[in-house]
Amino acid sequence: MQGYGTVFKRYIDDEDLPDDYVALVHGSDSPWLPISEPLIHIDFLLQHALRESIIPPELYQVLIDGLTNMWFGHRTIKYIKEKSLFF
Repeated sequence: MQGYGTVFKRYIDDEDLPDDYVALVHGSDSPWLPISEPLIHIDFLLQHALRESIIPPELYQVLIDGLTNMWFGHRTIKYIKEKSLFF
């Protein structure tokens, strides 16, 4: 298997990146649609929102800290929407 893309590069470049940063829960039947969102995707989204001044640094930190300390299966876009007002 050959890895590619931003997520793969981040996973390879950061040897301390926890496995749960790329983990997600998906449905049990084909086509196995995702139920949760990998933290790496959410972090990219939040960093973009931070760079574009959509959210302040304090909100970024609160969200990323909360998500980091959460079981990966509970990490969802719905959670982000409930915890912030930028969507």
